[in-house]
Amino acid sequence: QQNNLDNLEIVAPTPFGNHDNAMGVRSDWPELASIINKGLASMSLEEHNAIRNRWYSVTYTSKTDYSLVWKILLVMLMVALAIIYWNRLLRLQVRKRTAELSDSEARFRATFEQAAVGIAHVSPEGRFLRLNQKFCDIVGYSQEEMLKLTFQDITHPDDLDADLHLFQELLDGKSDSYTMEKRYIRKDGSIVWISLTVKILRNEDGSPRWFVSVIEDISDRIRIQDEVHKSYEFLNHLTKTIPDAIFSVKLPERTVTWCTDTYGVLGYEAQECIGESTEKLYPGPVDVEKIGALIDNAISNENETVQTEIMLRRKNGEIFPVEAKLAFQKEAGRVVNVTALLRDISERKLAEKKLQESHDYLKHLVSSIPDAVFRVKLPERVIDWVEDYSHIMGASDVKEMYGQPTRNYFASEDEYNAFGEIQRQTIENGKDFMRHEIIVRRSDGKTFPAEVTSSFFRENGTVKYVTALVRDITDRKEAEKKILDYQKHLKALASQLTLAEERERRRIAADLHDDIGQTLAMSRLQLAAAIRACDCTGRKHHGMLEEISATLLKAIQDTRQLIFELGSAAIHEIGLGAAIAEWIEEKMKSLDDEIDFDLVDNLADDMLEEDQLVILFRNIRELLTNTIKHARASKVEILLESDDHEIHITVQDDGIGFNPELISGEFNQEGGYGIFSIEERMADLGGRLEIDSAPHKGCCITMSLPIES
Repeated sequence: QQNNLDNLEIVAPTPFGNHDNAMGVRSDWPELASIINKGLASMSLEEHNAIRNRWYSVTYTSKTDYSLVWKILLVMLMVALAIIYWNRLLRLQVRKRTAELSDSEARFRATFEQAAVGIAHVSPEGRFLRLNQKFCDIVGYSQEEMLKLTFQDITHPDDLDADLHLFQELLDGKSDSYTMEKRYIRKDGSIVWISLTVKILRNEDGSPRWFVSVIEDISDRIRIQDEVHKSYEFLNHLTKTIPDAIFSVKLPERTVTWCTDTYGVLGYEAQECIGESTEKLYPGPVDVEKIGALIDNAISNENETVQTEIMLRRKNGEIFPVEAKLAFQKEAGRVVNVTALLRDISERKLAEKKLQESHDYLKHLVSSIPDAVFRVKLPERVIDWVEDYSHIMGASDVKEMYGQPTRNYFASEDEYNAFGEIQRQTIENGKDFMRHEIIVRRSDGKTFPAEVTSSFFRENGTVKYVTALVRDITDRKEAEKKILDYQKHLKALASQLTLAEERERRRIAADLHDDIGQTLAMSRLQLAAAIRACDCTGRKHHGMLEEISATLLKAIQDTRQLIFELGSAAIHEIGLGAAIAEWIEEKMKSLDDEIDFDLVDNLADDMLEEDQLVILFRNIRELLTNTIKHARASKVEILLESDDHEIHITVQDDGIGFNPELISGEFNQEGGYGIFSIEERMADLGGRLEIDSAPHKGCCITMSLPIES
């Protein structure tokens, strides 16, 4: 405007438009810009327009620059032609690349599916995206099942942390692959060792796309490595724990190349022997020549090992016996090395000497035993060893019995089986020995009764051997038979004596009742009549006669009590139950303590014979007498009953009770219940006695007698 240039036009496109008010500031005063902006922001619209109308006189007019348009069209045409040409080239390249990709995909798929290793594509989250069949075969899952799992699901818990750490390093970009050995848990729960190689594939922006995992089943290798490792550990442990000196000697020089002597068999350190000749280990040249000849002979005979006993010298000069085991090492068919295990057998030699002395003593001891001594191997029940200096078994040579089954020396198969069952039960009960009587068959076929005493030898809790002493008890059996015959005879005599005693007691009781009792009663009656008829003037004579009468009364009462103690004379007339009731009633008159007796008689009158009545009455009387004297009972029950086969008589009380196992002959002598004699009398009648008692639990005794048909 100052230069009168009012009609200027800007014909080129500009980046400016109808801008609002703006001001420029110096670049080195950036603070001024914010101050001016605040000032402009505080101005009103009218103030803005006033400034614009005063200072702005440039008008912007938009016009079309056709030259520019033609240029743009020309450029666009050229670009379109280039694009068409490029598209044709691109389609050709696409067809070519598609064919190559198709061929590559086919080769990839064939390689992927037919690979000898397991291959899988895994997402960044660990989920399986794609797997080949080999991978599925290794883990035992189908492809459908694997696509629902993650590698974390099938990784062994002990290997998961290490695997996740390496996996995270791939995600973090610290590495692009890793390899490790780990364990997968197969579908059936078994473990499979695999070698895993993981490679990460990324997108263009560097983010994880997926992972390629390649696995190889190395279970066999791991197993072999583990076995080799264990073998090395065992070998190392073995060399440390073997109580032998081990030497490796080079041949033919016979110099030590390696040695170990953990327990100091020879007393040398390894460095004192390696490189040295073995001659210093022997007592003298003769021993050196002896072992040299042994080695040469073994090599000439192509022996792989040889064992011998030699004498060696310790570092301290002590000479001792050694058991040497030699193994020869060959190279190209020639022996170049010998490994020797040297074991100190000083204690064994001493033990062998003592064992021989013990064996001699045992042989002498066994020769003095009048029994055949067997050692039998179990469970085969085969004779392992036998000595029979007394010729009980009748064998001319006992060695002929070695290896023979014990079945051959039993009288019958049933007795063999029965003895085996008893022996088995004894062993199961944990007992160390047993004694049993059997019938033995001698080698010549004759049989005899024998007492077999067996002791059991256990190894690790299992009986391996039985030592049996077989004693001929023919003489003892004959003596026992005689004793049994005598016992039977004595029992019969005792039974007859008991019956005779009871008869005599009844006879005496009857005589006392019929003669003496009646005579005393008649005398007292006559004395009473005499007292009444006598005119006694003095009180003294009358008192004397009364005393005589009282004495006669006491004699009558004592006679009646004696008759009662001797037995029930009316047992045959009134029956067993009534006789017992009568005895109890009479007995209760002399008792200081009150006892409640309850008698139940369910027996028929004709069920018992005379002898049975007498014995049973006496038994019941003795049981009741013992109960009254010792049981401290307040109630006693007597039950007489029968079934189809037996008569049962039960005496039960609520007293102090006792231990039936303590009842013995001595106990009876000291004032016990006297049950032994009752039991013997019941056995003589063919019956039995049963006792059910315990301390403070009362007592129940049942006598049972079979009913004769």
